[in-house]
Amino acid sequence: MSMELTSSHHVEVERARFYRNLMERRRRIGTGSIASAANKRQRRRLPTVAWGGLLLIASLCTTIPLIHRANRSLHVGKNPYHESTASAKWAFGGNIGPRNVPQELEIVSTKVPPSTVPYDDDTIPKGVLSSEQGYFFRAIQRSIDHSDLSERCRRYGFSMSQPGRPQSSADPVPAQRRIFFGSLIAEEPWELLEIVAAETYGIFEAMIFVEGNRTQSATPRPFKRTEKHIQKFQNLFGVQNIQIRRYVNEDITLEKMAREHRQRQEILKGWRDFGMGPEDIGYIADADETFTRDFLRAVQTCPYVEALDYGTHHCFNPKVKIAGYTRMFESSPECIAKRTWYHPDMIMGACVELIGNETLNPPAPRVKDYLRAPGYAHNCETRNDRMYKNSFGKIGGNHYPLWSAADFRRQCGGHNYELNATNHTKYTAYHFHNFFPDLKATRRKYSTYGHSVHGAERKRLENIGDDLKMMVRCVQNWTDAPTSKENNWHVTETQQWQREVGGLEATLKPWPIYFLDVDYRRRKHHSIQESVKWDERRRQAGMRMMASERKMERVTEEAKELKRQAWAKEAQAEALKAEIVAAAIAANMTNQNMSAPVAI
Repeated sequence: MSMELTSSHHVEVERARFYRNLMERRRRIGTGSIASAANKRQRRRLPTVAWGGLLLIASLCTTIPLIHRANRSLHVGKNPYHESTASAKWAFGGNIGPRNVPQELEIVSTKVPPSTVPYDDDTIPKGVLSSEQGYFFRAIQRSIDHSDLSERCRRYGFSMSQPGRPQSSADPVPAQRRIFFGSLIAEEPWELLEIVAAETYGIFEAMIFVEGNRTQSATPRPFKRTEKHIQKFQNLFGVQNIQIRRYVNEDITLEKMAREHRQRQEILKGWRDFGMGPEDIGYIADADETFTRDFLRAVQTCPYVEALDYGTHHCFNPKVKIAGYTRMFESSPECIAKRTWYHPDMIMGACVELIGNETLNPPAPRVKDYLRAPGYAHNCETRNDRMYKNSFGKIGGNHYPLWSAADFRRQCGGHNYELNATNHTKYTAYHFHNFFPDLKATRRKYSTYGHSVHGAERKRLENIGDDLKMMVRCVQNWTDAPTSKENNWHVTETQQWQREVGGLEATLKPWPIYFLDVDYRRRKHHSIQESVKWDERRRQAGMRMMASERKMERVTEEAKELKRQAWAKEAQAEALKAEIVAAAIAANMTNQNMSAPVAI
């Protein structure tokens, strides 16, 4: 466990805590249960209360200037990604480095064996949790971990030896690479964290979570994660080195992706605190993303992975990043989008800001807060000399820039690694999108977070976004509309994303480990079905709709569904027609070959 405190602020916090405890003890002593002695006790308490009040005032006089100084230090610099440790960020207990205190930080580490910590005393929503015991998932994890090394490396295109070097006749020794994880965190429920933990248990060397005091739209929000979450995370993820960093920035003009990426840069500072080195791996994800366990083990143990060989790329964009070929789940394990995502991402420490060598790979100048300046590998166009010069023209030799936390997420380059195995999909990662405990939380996200939607609290769910449109039609077992009007000139509506019909059982593996609990999948899907019904009733009540208006909406939706069903039947008929034509052509060619004269 790791928490960061400046020594001066640590003293003030302890002093305030002492006085608070002193007052509480005196309050308890001064409270009696015998009515006849109440007045006597009250008289005895008067001097105590007065003395305690003086102590409290003295404490406030000491701490308020510190708080004021800390708030004044929250102004951002010209280049936030290259700030020193003394930046405007907070951790549990107080400020972890305002500019007017010494930059040396007191790192408090306690090694406590993880234990079972309940969620009952928590303000974080639980969601729908698996009823399986830990050993159910541990057995699955062990079976994955014990896969044959050469087969594992082969299915991801990783080599058993470095190119140009002969492979030893003896079995190659697996690599033992350390992976450092980092993510932003807010109100994500325990359910979502359990899903990710089932995939990653015991894999990471350290985990950094960063929580902000404002959303991406600069809306204030209270901190949810406290010191007690350290032990819960240790137990959940099987990792001793956990750090939760609080990011405080009251500049309300800093919003959307600029605020998000400024907050994300804190992850790199946490990695540095835990001793990440050039040969280690940095892994940045959103809290609802994860690589598959099998792929993570391949990256950890395969003897040669080109993206982890600094000598082959020197942090050059097209070769340095390991990105996922990611399967999308929308709100439910049974609602799977027919599209892929391209996060999370991994990069070796030698190419990460605050970890790599800034002399060999100087950080890139930034524009618009987090974007690389033109000519400093800001894009990946290399098709001709002119394009290459535009992308990399201001870089000397092989001194490509180190990667910031923002670069992990938005910078072009790298490779989306796929799984190559018979009777399996190509996916190497998962995205559990909108896995909230209820749709009220979903609406709040679309109202206040990064890609906010105006009026999200009042719109029908399916009108908020294409992802929710697909989800609503999935849980209500409605028909998807076509994705475009091309060759469908008569259709009246389209939707950007369609779903895999039949849910998870209709797809090839791999599946998320947590979803192997069939009972959980059933309960989660039913929960979302009920949430959609409840959300619609709540929306209609909030708009004070009359019975006739509600009926009109229902009839309109039923009419749309009938049109979508008609389109689906027509599309099915066209597919069958094409199949018949293809079969007839194949049969005709076979007959022609059989009737052709045989040359002698």
